[in-house]
Amino acid sequence: MSAVEPGSVTSIFTDSLEVYSADWTADLPAEFKKRRGYDLLPLLPLLEYDEAPRSDAVRHDFGKTLTELFEERFLIPMHEWSVKNKVLFRMQDYGIPPARLSSQQFVDIADGEGFHWRSLETTRWASSANSNTDTDADANTNADADTDSTSYSGSDADDIDLFYR
Repeated sequence: MSAVEPGSVTSIFTDSLEVYSADWTADLPAEFKKRRGYDLLPLLPLLEYDEAPRSDAVRHDFGKTLTELFEERFLIPMHEWSVKNKVLFRMQDYGIPPARLSSQQFVDIADGEGFHWRSLETTRWASSANSNTDTDADANTNADADTDSTSYSGSDADDIDLFYR
């Protein structure tokens, strides 16, 4: 931030989480055992092969552990950095690795993109995360809805940004 004039950068942006095959860290087995109370390694096949109800429980615990690590190791440090540097943290807080709705409490501006963000229901879902945070009474939600100009008669718009307060 020292390379720019103070106040000239008002926010930082993180695109949707598309970190495929990034569901493992060197300490994941130890973190899983510490958080869930049992060893994941002998149960790894249950993540791929269905042996209900045990598979469902292991998958749930695996996803919950990944989400907790994502929040602790990425979202919280990014939020703290943005506060320290007096910039808003804007993020498309969904994708892989998993993020839960409550993960958006660490984001100042919740954002979304893609065809599913064209519906009011989806953008309202995301904005509900902001209404439940204590960080900013005037939290914003942005939806970057990619448009296909052939779908909009007479329009050559590339995208539409929708903001909800």
